[in-house]
Amino acid sequence: MTDFWVCFVGIMTCLHVSAVSVDWTSVAVFDGKSSQHDSVSGCFHSLVVYICTSYGQLVECRNGQLCRAVDLPFNDAVSIKEVQSSIRSSLFVVQSYSNMSAVIDMNKHQVHI
Repeated sequence: MTDFWVCFVGIMTCLHVSAVSVDWTSVAVFDGKSSQHDSVSGCFHSLVVYICTSYGQLVECRNGQLCRAVDLPFNDAVSIKEVQSSIRSSLFVVQSYSNMSAVIDMNKHQVHI
């Protein structure tokens, strides 16, 4: 799982951690001195991360796996805000460095400027 995140480091402009489920018994066993990244990543049962890339995409990753991507109208995103919705849709507001904003519905693959 660690190699998956390394590939995004060079193109990531910002990220948002949406949901984390932690196995606290694994965290208690981890001593913090080990250099093995797998022992740290094994503590997470579920991890949902949204990443904006310099290629103008909002990418959804679940447990280290790419799930879906939506093209943004800009490639200089600086912030991602998750909007709570009563219809349980994945809505996000992404703002760019050049003061543009877009509302993205990840479930419907829709982008509104």
